[in-house]
Amino acid sequence: VRRMRDLEQAMTRDGLTGLIKHASIKEALQAEWAYVRRHPRPFSVAMLDIDHFKAVNDTYGHAVGDLVIAAVGTLLRQHFRSTDKLGRYGGEEFALVLPDCAAESAERLLNGLRAAFAAIQFMGAGQLFSCTLSAGVVDNIIFPDDSPETLIEQADQALYKAKRGGRNRVCRATGSYGPADHETTRGAS
Repeated sequence: VRRMRDLEQAMTRDGLTGLIKHASIKEALQAEWAYVRRHPRPFSVAMLDIDHFKAVNDTYGHAVGDLVIAAVGTLLRQHFRSTDKLGRYGGEEFALVLPDCAAESAERLLNGLRAAFAAIQFMGAGQLFSCTLSAGVVDNIIFPDDSPETLIEQADQALYKAKRGGRNRVCRATGSYGPADHETTRGAS
């Protein structure tokens, strides 16, 4: 039984962060979407990314970059519920599926995570440095008819809007990608 659990863990969990892997987070989104079709309730999808992560690897090395990625995983588990699905989407990008959570609430949670991450001091090449996060979030209230793939695409577009807007911020997808887009910045740099 223990070997089976270890094998399942290795297949579904990212070894560096302990979060679920890319394929598993997509499955979790599909399952939540299907559940909500039968039992209507809000849920959010968020994509987040470590700002200027390539510079971290180039300046301090991949071992330090791994510590930065692992710190995001730890903070995600601390800031979100055990019922939330938290995944490493790839590289320095993460995806979240948040049941019973509208985009406005998800945005507040993500801003708390963003502030906590920015406060961490990492050590690399004999110097202290910090990193920031950008995030995009969408919910099924604004996009009730969208497929799981489209929801993740909307969250990803909102993430890239946050990146283009100066990083260290959370943007909420509204579907318009115009002046009505909502974004928050607290201490953006």
